[in-house]
Amino acid sequence: MTSQDAGYYSVEFSGERFAGGVYYYRLEAGYFVNTKKMVLIK
Repeated sequence: MTSQDAGYYSVEFSGERFAGGVYYYRLEAGYFVNTKKMVLIK
């Protein structure tokens, strides 16, 4: 895992190689942890 300075960051996701469906992703920052759902529609 890598550390970054405080600020706003973005990540570009390409679902080309993944099947359509429901995926979960997890965000962690210090003690903050959040899991979200993403729907990939092909």
